[in-house]
Amino acid sequence: MVNQVVVPEVGLGHEVAVGSPTRPSRSREYKATNKHAEGKIPVYAVVFNFLDARYHDVFATACGPRVSTYRCLKNGKFSLLQKYVADETDEESFYTVSWACDIDGTPLLVAAGKSGVVRIINCGTEKIHKTLVGHGKAINEIKSQALKPSLIISASKDESIRLWNVHTGIFILCFAGDEGHRNEVLSVDFHTSDIYRFASCGMDNTVRIWSMKEFWPYIEKSYSWTENPSKFPTKFVKFPVMIAAVHSNYVDCTRWLGDFILSKSVENEILMWEPIIKEGSPGESRVDVLQKYPVPDCNIWFIKFSCDFHFNQLAIGNCEGKVYVWEVQASPPVLINCLSNPQLKSPIRQTAVSVDGSTIIAGSDDGNIWRWDEFALGFLPNLEVGTHSALKILGDLLGLRLSSPRARALKPSMATPSWPSHPRIPLRPFLLALTILSLLLLLHLHRHRPATPPSLLPPSLRATAATQRAEPARRSSSPAAAKLAPTTLAHVVFGIASSRRTLPLRLPLLRLWLRPPTRAFLFLDGPAPDTDTVTSLPSNLRVCVSSDSSRRFPYSHPRGLPSAVRVARIAKELLLEVRGPLRDPPPRWLVLADDDTAFVLPNLLHTLSKYDWREPWYLGARSESAAQNAWHGFAMAYGGGGIAVSWPLAKRLARVLDSCLLRYPHLYGSDARIYACLAELGVELTHEPGFHQIDLHGDISGLLRAHPLTPLVSLHHLDHVYPLYPGMDRSTAVEHFFRVANADPLRILQQTVCYDYSKAITVSIAWGYSVQVFKGSVLLPDLLAVQKTFVPWKRGRNVTDSFMFDTKNYPRDECKRAALFFLNSISSGEGKTKSNYSRQLPKKCSPNMMPLRNLHQIKVTSELLHLVPGKALRRHCCDIVPSSETIMDINIRKCKDDELIAMHS
Repeated sequence: MVNQVVVPEVGLGHEVAVGSPTRPSRSREYKATNKHAEGKIPVYAVVFNFLDARYHDVFATACGPRVSTYRCLKNGKFSLLQKYVADETDEESFYTVSWACDIDGTPLLVAAGKSGVVRIINCGTEKIHKTLVGHGKAINEIKSQALKPSLIISASKDESIRLWNVHTGIFILCFAGDEGHRNEVLSVDFHTSDIYRFASCGMDNTVRIWSMKEFWPYIEKSYSWTENPSKFPTKFVKFPVMIAAVHSNYVDCTRWLGDFILSKSVENEILMWEPIIKEGSPGESRVDVLQKYPVPDCNIWFIKFSCDFHFNQLAIGNCEGKVYVWEVQASPPVLINCLSNPQLKSPIRQTAVSVDGSTIIAGSDDGNIWRWDEFALGFLPNLEVGTHSALKILGDLLGLRLSSPRARALKPSMATPSWPSHPRIPLRPFLLALTILSLLLLLHLHRHRPATPPSLLPPSLRATAATQRAEPARRSSSPAAAKLAPTTLAHVVFGIASSRRTLPLRLPLLRLWLRPPTRAFLFLDGPAPDTDTVTSLPSNLRVCVSSDSSRRFPYSHPRGLPSAVRVARIAKELLLEVRGPLRDPPPRWLVLADDDTAFVLPNLLHTLSKYDWREPWYLGARSESAAQNAWHGFAMAYGGGGIAVSWPLAKRLARVLDSCLLRYPHLYGSDARIYACLAELGVELTHEPGFHQIDLHGDISGLLRAHPLTPLVSLHHLDHVYPLYPGMDRSTAVEHFFRVANADPLRILQQTVCYDYSKAITVSIAWGYSVQVFKGSVLLPDLLAVQKTFVPWKRGRNVTDSFMFDTKNYPRDECKRAALFFLNSISSGEGKTKSNYSRQLPKKCSPNMMPLRNLHQIKVTSELLHLVPGKALRRHCCDIVPSSETIMDINIRKCKDDELIAMHS
């Protein structure tokens, strides 16, 4: 098979969108926060760990004979974790470094360079795990397969590409020969969702796309091979599936963006292009260049770019020591910012962008690593930088299946059905038979009355359920009464949108909140990454693969992702999954959510129980951001916070969804499409403020401390905000939060305020989260307003700082803030809980300026909160019990009928 070299198509319909490198939007602001000297040798490689959520804030560098790992700390600092130095006799100079994992999850660091030898370092034992020898010349880049991170691929000066198994040390496949590269191979990258495919580029000015599908049995065989690795039957792949000449000079960096490719040459620009491959007919393959990202003063080779985990932004350095940060998926491309440092004047060889893009690291020719951190409102974050990628996915996505922005509109197939004619039935015999059948059915139901199903409500709601079951109507065993039985978690079915790329990172969060008897279906954009991932899923979670909708339904929004269509169709495909023999009890509610959404299940159940599931209910909440609502709509439920649809309405929606999708190609997201279809069915949103989209960045403690009276139902985007509790990483903080929520679900985050006239203090409690103590009397409405500790989801000159709730400014001066306490521990028993809150001392306030400087601990006692669906909600009161100067005791109780929550003399 001989491949033709494919060149880009030009002319009408193939215009290229070009970004401007001189007009940054400044939608994200960064500040230079650190410089660290690695040596006097160029730092050729720097990369964050996107494979293991535990080390999301750890990055590795390659500088001369050294490979180092660092952790990003507070206020822009680095912490050196490990350093590996090659023997002087090796005369090694490392050019590339990558993260990998052994089959048991052990983190591995893979490095290579001048010698052509691949060194695999076990970060746990700090020893060499394997040494892979095979290349005849230097290795320019190594990449790990994110879907199977024990596989790595190396690109070499010897014009070959090699696939290795880091677990067994086996050289599996060699990509070289007849149609291989004709000069040094400079860069490689695995496809984000197609496990068989990767791209390579080099000094022959081409990008080549390869497939491993035919040789996958040999890859599987490499894991069970027990003989000497040198005896493994290595296979040679001589023919790529495409050879693309989109550049006219050296191509030194290539990355997949869904099904698109980003590639860079020495021509001062990065191209985004779509390879349209006709397998089996190589002559019909073509290339469509979509966008250009200009990079001034970037005309030397071996300067590489990087993206955040979700492929929202791209960072690349240049010869002058500047870093250009682009919004990848905007069309035309938007320059977010141009970063610099007065001390940095040498070429930047490689950048590394953290999971959420809040931190950018660069390695330069002067032997330094440089750091920029995102900031807002004039101050830097005071919590650990980075995001817990297991706890955020994660959105957007990196690994999404994309289609061309120039997708043609699809026309629905219209056909008039021909109805078969049936013989007429005499009316009188038919009515008589119907009457007899009805009598027989009633007799059968009377003789075989169904047993009352056991309660599946959580402990905190069993008392309410018991009261409801005691009602005479509930004791009836007729089918009609069974339909009126209390809704339980077994009646709720979740449809969760995920992807092959994000699923391994979101599993810890799913395991944290998703538990039986709730049923859930998780929809991926392709087969599950590996068997281990599937076996570690919660027992009540079933994995499904979404059908390919990219060719059936158009998508024309200029800034969105075509995957929105796939996610919207979950509302239909889930019902097809459960349409067979249903397990008891039959579903009553469909809840749609993302894989980075966390639910407090007892509170979700309480919310759903307020509504008659037999009616057409559409429940959810808007975004917290007024700007987001203005852009996408005020009338819809935002999908990240969760969308609840009663089951009869879900069935109607499934029947009409596809026709709706054809009418709304211009909408941005899946939730907008769901809303449009439900609107056409005549159903409007019923707003439930317990669902939270969290379209915010930074510290959301101000939002959580002023939660409305309604129970907390869901939290989204937790990987885009600071850890919920200071001093913890995101994973630990979320586990801590749900441990508290399980103790008293309905009370979590409920705000209670009490006053002490004798001491002239005001105390505001967000139960299970934090306590604030103010000097003097603070009026209740001022405490119910949300403190603006966060920054908007979208930032820029034209973005308004407006929200869907009352807000108040949060003092920049720590000495002017209230004394702040965060939950430390909780215990429960005999219907009561005791929660302890420890003080978070201000960092920039001298002791003599601190309010209530001797107060270090607050103990709160409360009874388990019971709410009856449909009953009015009322805030509780609290009393400050006389205690010591260092410890404050508080009792939460129901308010008396005429009691006011105010300072009394």
